[in-house]
Amino acid sequence: MILQGIVAQTTRTRSWPAWAQYVGATAIVTVFLVVRLQLSGYLPNYPILLFFAAIFASSVLFSRGTGSFSVLLSAGYAAYFLLPPYYSLAVSQPQDVLGLGLFIVIGLAISNVVAALNAALHRVTQLNAELTKANARLTVMESEK
Repeated sequence: MILQGIVAQTTRTRSWPAWAQYVGATAIVTVFLVVRLQLSGYLPNYPILLFFAAIFASSVLFSRGTGSFSVLLSAGYAAYFLLPPYYSLAVSQPQDVLGLGLFIVIGLAISNVVAALNAALHRVTQLNAELTKANARLTVMESEK
């Protein structure tokens, strides 16, 4: 039942126009940025951690493209707001450059895997509906004999 609800919801959001999907993805990533800024005292050494949840949510609800967009937007937000020098897209520490690069690679992998799983889930749901209809027809045919 939960799985059917997820499929139904993602079917609706994936049918939104592209601009609405990107606005939705931007809103999700921005909300996670605000949450991250509020938690800065609790997660000082993990500036990009919460963005993985935003990438996952955008990838589940929308398309592969919006998932990839969420990765890049998250990296931009992290560089601008969370990594020194603050309020600049320049990243001064070599370890931050490496961390941001790994974040982008892992985020894109998450986006692609979620998109593939979502496509498989929708296909399985479609095939299940077709099998249910075929079974109903077979039952009717057997009862007519």
